[in-house]
Amino acid sequence: MISTKLNKSLYFVFKKAFTEFFYLKNEESMKKSFINKTKKIILATLALSPVLALISCGDTRFDQKDDNLIKLGYSFSSAGREAKAINQIISKWNSFDTDATRKASFPNYLKATQAEFQNGYGGAAQTISQKLKAKDQTSLVNLIFNYDSVLATINSYNMTLPFVLDRDNSSKNTEDQNKINNFLKQNISDIFLKNNTYIPGITTNGIYSIPMGKSSELLSIDGILLGFIINEATKASPTPATIKSEDAEFFKKYQDMAKDEKKADDIAQIKKNWKEYKHFSKEEGGLGGYEFSKAAFSNYTDLIDLARRVKKSFPQAKEENNPLNSAANVMGIDSIANTVFVLSSSISEGNKENEVVSVTDKKANFTKYRDKNSNSYKNFKQIWDLLYPGIEDETILITEKGQYSSDFLKNHQLLFFTGSTAGYSHSFVEDGSAKNNKVFQLETTLKTIDNKDKKIVKNVDTRYTYELLKTSTRPQEKAIAYVKDLTKRNVLPIYLNSDLPTKPVKNSLKVDDEAGTKIKELLETDKSYWISSDKSFADFVTSNNIGNDVILKAGNQIAGRNSFSLFFINKASNKLIEKTSSSQLNEDELISLESPKKFSSKNKKFVVPLQGPNLIGIHASDKEDKATVEFVNWLLTSKEDWDANHKQLTPYEFFKVSTNYINLTNSSLSETNPKLTRGAKTAFDVLKKAKDDPNNFIIQEDAVDAKSSPFRESLVTTFNAVVNKNSSSSNKTVTFDQFLELLKQNLGPLFKK
Repeated sequence: MISTKLNKSLYFVFKKAFTEFFYLKNEESMKKSFINKTKKIILATLALSPVLALISCGDTRFDQKDDNLIKLGYSFSSAGREAKAINQIISKWNSFDTDATRKASFPNYLKATQAEFQNGYGGAAQTISQKLKAKDQTSLVNLIFNYDSVLATINSYNMTLPFVLDRDNSSKNTEDQNKINNFLKQNISDIFLKNNTYIPGITTNGIYSIPMGKSSELLSIDGILLGFIINEATKASPTPATIKSEDAEFFKKYQDMAKDEKKADDIAQIKKNWKEYKHFSKEEGGLGGYEFSKAAFSNYTDLIDLARRVKKSFPQAKEENNPLNSAANVMGIDSIANTVFVLSSSISEGNKENEVVSVTDKKANFTKYRDKNSNSYKNFKQIWDLLYPGIEDETILITEKGQYSSDFLKNHQLLFFTGSTAGYSHSFVEDGSAKNNKVFQLETTLKTIDNKDKKIVKNVDTRYTYELLKTSTRPQEKAIAYVKDLTKRNVLPIYLNSDLPTKPVKNSLKVDDEAGTKIKELLETDKSYWISSDKSFADFVTSNNIGNDVILKAGNQIAGRNSFSLFFINKASNKLIEKTSSSQLNEDELISLESPKKFSSKNKKFVVPLQGPNLIGIHASDKEDKATVEFVNWLLTSKEDWDANHKQLTPYEFFKVSTNYINLTNSSLSETNPKLTRGAKTAFDVLKKAKDDPNNFIIQEDAVDAKSSPFRESLVTTFNAVVNKNSSSSNKTVTFDQFLELLKQNLGPLFKK
């Protein structure tokens, strides 16, 4: 049955793809891009196969074989702070095995171990789905850090593990479940646990998902560029722009910054990018007579209005053939799906039945908006009518995979963008006036959907990008080649990971055999290369149509238990431009505000997107389930000493302080001076407001449904397709109904009405 469903789904994919192919009407250049696009569609469908299988079968609960271990699954990088914190927590728990006194307080005690999943949250979700489908009794985990769409998959197989069976009836719970319940009632606001009430088929008021490290979204603004724009608009005539009196002090800081001689390099770069200011009246869509206010940053309607006025005021700013010294857009959106869902919740004032993803009686409906008479359609149409004009006139940048608005913001090529608070540190360049820091930008060429060359600029992370060398003045044993650091100019050896010397040089690069073979091959040619293992660069390359003669992928760099794709950048086809950090956006020039929380100022409730993993349980056996719940109780409630700087913290608290995520306990959100980055502090402030005023705040999370993730991905793909059509087609206009039809095609048969 499953095989038939998959064959049918692939049939529709091929039908859709070839329909598009012939729709191109013999435009050969556009047909070339069809091949790559079709491959992506087929791969995406195969990736959805576990969800298709899940829906097509009614598998029931099964027991895993007891291995006497509590397995914690996660998809964090093993070198990252999250994985290190989890492993410290596991080590602390396992130390009780040799401590008879501590172990005696845990009657169901089993040791714990970590289980790493590859390819992020999505890869972990797919692996869990496949193992559940196969009734894998040996390699499933007991706990997993992921989003609640995974919980929906687990629930569909009747394999949930309740941390609390019934919040309202203690007699139904075990002792550990009651302790967890008491902790949650006393320490975490129900506003952050609400997804537990939307799990299909579960009638009791239980807890199956506990928020762990959380982040939100912020609005990052190029302060010095904003000051420059305000200065230009307020001195122009006739009818200059004005500033709202109570906000004058806020804006003055950045207006003064834009006049400061110490910021001359920034202003020179801004003038290169944005060219000449043109003064248009407010009625003409310009800044003449416009009043600048902080309130414009608090809702999407006013924010987009400001962005479009700035776009109108700098008509020469965007030059397609000069990506280094031109503006990209005015406003960036790094997660268009988050933006759509926030806007949808704001329009509905929290009534989930009327939103784009309509939820009624715990059941999510991903196609209700196709009915033109439904409130979901009207809701979605309002969102489209707000966003599309800014997409059409290229005011709004909607980023694709591997592309980040921060790359443009820190080059003064974007005025502001919405993105994750977790990415705060990527939004500026460290002030290097004392260190003479250098920033590198790669100018490369990609093929558009209609097979035209398009120059673009991508920031290069110098920690993972090097110049490839054949020899060194200091030859090293077993080195197959060498690399030169872009900033410090140090030369380091490259080794085959399968043939390392007894004492490898510190910070040397280790590569697999495929990469080693390619390195040797390239060094025998007359071409020169840079190499990069930067993950964001990898996402960028693999998500765009770039020829192998420009950037070539081959093999992996090995770093501990991790491997990273290696890319060879042909110097003849690319430019690597070195800039000083003084001409880039530095942290003191960056404004970090809460992302807009309303559709317009007229809406009543504030909507806050909540990001980051939850802790979710999976049934194993009676013995392991009891041990797992006991472990979770310890994780939440037991005060432990960790190191000299972290004493008497629960593991739950320790994870927070180790990762710079936000802990959602009442005590944590009541701190007066938390030690957080400005980005994390922004998330802290808005989540504290939500905790203190739950009646006026809505926490926005994806529906607890296995189809939430593919719906989100298709939504992003569809908006990206609209943007690409807008930039490459002479017939740019897309209607809302055309957008919905394209979304329907991208969603495929999994989302039949």
